[in-house]
Order: sequence, then structure tokens, then C-alpha cells
Amino acid sequence: MEVATHGGRTVGAASNPRQASKPEAARPPRTLTLREVFCMVAVVVLADLTVYRGAGFAGIAAMVVGAMALLWIGKRGASQQQVYRWVVAALLIASALKLLWEGSLLLSLFAGFLLTAFVVALEGRAPYILNMPVRSAKTPSRD
Repeated sequence: MEVATHGGRTVGAASNPRQASKPEAARPPRTLTLREVFCMVAVVVLADLTVYRGAGFAGIAAMVVGAMALLWIGKRGASQQQVYRWVVAALLIASALKLLWEGSLLLSLFAGFLLTAFVVALEGRAPYILNMPVRSAKTPSRD
């Protein structure tokens, strides 16, 4: 790409409207690794065993901690926003401990929301509250 300045104005490929309108070459879809598939199947099995066959809120607490660990193991590549990941992981562990001590339906919903925030943080994005429904509904990035 050749870019030059002429009289304070950028001239070249970057300012050419014909080249700017050309679509970039489509990248092939990212394939899932065996580790990612195994971790997702393990999360489903863990949720079935702990939520439906667990002992009340202790089963939900075990599901939250186990799902967090499996999602972390299954994530491919390093994230840029490690601070978000650690903060949300600490909140998930604290909510799991609170579920063990004195669980409630509201806390269970909060833990599920935090699990969604954890997935967003694993993707390297900031888990803002207002962006959570949008971020969780998007398809994964093709990194």
C-alpha cells in the first residue's frame, strides 16, 4: 500500500475511494479444537449433574465453579484483558461461596449473569453491564 502526503493531504491507496469500497477477502471460518468441544460437552454434563441432581444451592455453586474452570481451560489463546478475567473470576468464586453458605434464587441468577460476563472477559472484551445482552448474543470472533 503506497501512501504519500502532498500539500498536507494524504494521497495514495488509503484515499482512493475505489479501493476503499472493495470488500476484504473473507477469512475461512474458525474450526473448533477437540479441547473446546470436550470442555463444552463437559459443561453440559456438569450442569445436568449439579443443577438437576445436586443438593439445592450447593449444586448450583459447584456448577458455577466447575463451569468457570472448564471454560477457562477450553479457551484458546491468551486474552488481552486479564484484569477483567480475574475480577469476574473472583466475583464468581465469592458468589459460589455465598451460594454454599446461604443460597437464594436472586444469587443464582447473579451467578449466571457473572458466568456470561466471564465468557465475555475470556474473549478479551470488557464485560460492561449494558453491553452484556449484546455481547452474549453475538457469535464468537474468528481469531
